[in-house]
Amino acid sequence: MILHRCTECDRWIPPGEAVIDDEQVVLCEPCSRLRAQVEARISELCSRPGGMSREDIARDLESFGVDADLVAAAEARMLARGGLVEQS
Repeated sequence: MILHRCTECDRWIPPGEAVIDDEQVVLCEPCSRLRAQVEARISELCSRPGGMSREDIARDLESFGVDADLVAAAEARMLARGGLVEQS
């Protein structure tokens, strides 16, 4: 049996359990779920009138135990997909 390795946590994943995202990145189910939750929270915070700054978003997610690196990576993915727009 060939195992896949999660690119986020390095956990070995059996073939039927691996999640492949849009960029062909292999994730375990918990990492895939965490990504989705972080992106949903960012969308929720940005949908408020006036939006929120990146620092405020990072601070909010940090209160839930999410690393700033995970927040930055989620923002970059969302910007690349067009899910976020940078304010000028």
